[in-house]
Amino acid sequence: MNTRRFAVYLGLSLAVCFASIALYVLATEQSRRKKSKDNKESLVALNFPFLTDAHCIEFVMKSKVMFIMRGLPGSGKSVVAHQIKQVYGDKAVKCSADDFRVTDQGDYVWKAEEYEMTHMICQDKANQACLNATPVVIIDNTNIKKFLLFQYVSIAHDTGYHVVIVEPKTSWKLSISELTRRNQHNVTEERLRELLSEFDKVFALYYGWFLSGDSFKTLKDRMLKVLRDCCENIPSFQNSFVRDSSQEQDEPTSCSSETNLPSLPCLEHPRSHLHITTFFYKRGQTQRAREYVCMVEDALGSVATLSVVAWTITPRTLTARVKLTSQQLNLWGGMLSSVDSTGQGSGDSNTVLSLNESSSCALQTTNSSFIPASYKDLVIKPTVGDGDTAHVTLSCRSDITPVQGRYDLRDLITLELTNHSYEEYKVTDGIVRSYGDGQWSVYLNEPIYVDGLFTGFYGS
Repeated sequence: MNTRRFAVYLGLSLAVCFASIALYVLATEQSRRKKSKDNKESLVALNFPFLTDAHCIEFVMKSKVMFIMRGLPGSGKSVVAHQIKQVYGDKAVKCSADDFRVTDQGDYVWKAEEYEMTHMICQDKANQACLNATPVVIIDNTNIKKFLLFQYVSIAHDTGYHVVIVEPKTSWKLSISELTRRNQHNVTEERLRELLSEFDKVFALYYGWFLSGDSFKTLKDRMLKVLRDCCENIPSFQNSFVRDSSQEQDEPTSCSSETNLPSLPCLEHPRSHLHITTFFYKRGQTQRAREYVCMVEDALGSVATLSVVAWTITPRTLTARVKLTSQQLNLWGGMLSSVDSTGQGSGDSNTVLSLNESSSCALQTTNSSFIPASYKDLVIKPTVGDGDTAHVTLSCRSDITPVQGRYDLRDLITLELTNHSYEEYKVTDGIVRSYGDGQWSVYLNEPIYVDGLFTGFYGS
């Protein structure tokens, strides 16, 4: 009997032991899977170019960039803000209204009557960081209310900072149940629903690549070199620019004796912040803007190296012509080209281009072997079609807006594609062509490489 009982007890003990082992293995596996899932989620949540790409990080460290977090409580924005601070270290200042709601004992206390005051203190801290030219300024607030967000945009604009608006990439960023569970300040489900109803996309006035200070200097130096070369070696160059045909001009335009630079009308208003526009937000086209932002949002805050292949000089503007790569063209937001996909002109002018093989003026795409006749002798062939008007406006006449640079470039491309007659000269950097009426183009033998931060200009 004792033997039988012993056997029963042994069997039960072994069963309990095996069950415990099985439960332990199951729990361990579940924990491992959860940890693996959390790790993957973390990698996705922090997968921003300004956190992972060495080229981008180097650019930001040498620039002035304001990262404005935007998201609901518990969505993970503060995790991203913390990581930005970790990556950029003492080159970054993090500003959060929550930091001014913590007592001396370390407790977080939210008081409605102190809401405005804490935001004002946070804005003062951000403004001071910008005045100190801190390379990276991080705004770690929800920024759901647009008027609060644009107060920081205004600070950035006034102090020469690029703005990158950062929204979390977490899968639960719009899930009320998850946000209720995860937010650290006990924001109620009801309040989260109210905030979610107020949350909407913020669109920039325009998007594009904004050049670094080093790239700005590079372009300016190369531009001045070309203008000196043209002024000294092409007699008709400086005389082809007249401020206004209706005005009397006692003397021809001449080179400054001090700088040896031509006194050109297009140099009257040099630009201080250079960029290449990829998309312009027109009022009434909110859906189009929403689709564009959805398409490019993963690229916001990234840095690209762009190729300047020519200069366009007119009495109104001076622009650097940019040749985009196929990857960069993915961010091109349908800005009007000189030709459309049907081979016809587009834009405001009445000129219509009919491109066909016999005229050697066929639409150039990545799969096209056709090259316009006017491009055949050029070392670097400019783009035709999508992206052909990509440019940087460096300077313009005092009574002209910078957007005129795109129209001047488009008009010049029209002359190129219709095989308009021109006079050709050679200078150190490449080939110079005069198409008449003060329209000149300098086609470079080698590209000028510049770096640009892809983001939006949100105004002030």
